[in-house]
Amino acid sequence: MVKIGGAGRHMVALAFTGETDKIVTRFKIDKAEQYIYMASVTFPKLAILTLYMRIFSTRVYRNLAYGTGAVIVATCVAGMISSSVICRPFAYNWNKGIPGTCGDVKASYRYIGIPGIITDVVMVVLPLPALYRLQVATHMKIGLLATFIAGGFGLVTSILRTATFFEEDLFKDPTYNCVRTITWTIVEPSVYLMAACMPSFRALKRRF
Repeated sequence: MVKIGGAGRHMVALAFTGETDKIVTRFKIDKAEQYIYMASVTFPKLAILTLYMRIFSTRVYRNLAYGTGAVIVATCVAGMISSSVICRPFAYNWNKGIPGTCGDVKASYRYIGIPGIITDVVMVVLPLPALYRLQVATHMKIGLLATFIAGGFGLVTSILRTATFFEEDLFKDPTYNCVRTITWTIVEPSVYLMAACMPSFRALKRRF
């Protein structure tokens, strides 16, 4: 992104030095990132919910987990559809020199993150009462608690990422002001992935 997309440099500077191709590349990468981001946060979160359903087998918890999973999948699908149709034709996302129109791009960025934050809150709060009553060894409780804490960090990164889209400057000079957004876009799914993988670390510990 930095080398071929001009991330961290002002758009005016890129245009002045004749590197407008980097601006186009930046918008193309941004479009690809939208699809990758939606998938990369959805599947780890579904994996964590699957863990919940394996541990907490009561009907209420399973129904809440299924409902949360349905919202996560619906958010992913809605985000991908929105990204696909927000600008028409599709190439208008990065090439404003052709005839085309775009919807409210700011709103699509800003509000698609809100359902994700809500489901994150549910996923952090949902298992706590059951975890307290769970009759397992202390070290297993600690391992599960570590998974939930990692999920809590995911909630924080989701909030921080969404907050960047409410800063007007991000859209005025996207190549320069995108750095924090890109950072949180990378960190957030990484945190979810680590949380989803934590239960398997126990087998790794036994091996070594």
